[in-house]
Amino acid sequence: MPIEPKTFREIQRLIADLSGLSPNIISVHKIEDAGNFGATVIAGIAIVGDGSQQSRIETICDHLRLKYRLKD
Repeated sequence: MPIEPKTFREIQRLIADLSGLSPNIISVHKIEDAGNFGATVIAGIAIVGDGSQQSRIETICDHLRLKYRLKD
């Protein structure tokens, strides 16, 4: 299965859809030069809670990186 390029916005939307969070509180960032990416929940502690949402976002990114890379 080929790796498909996606924009920051497309990756952000995929993460939001899979996590059930608003894309407005998810920040996608590039990791190194190979098109890898990560994401961070950028909301306040009241919304994030004990950090479990961030852990969930990291797991979702792990799965998405198997199929997608960020476009240059």
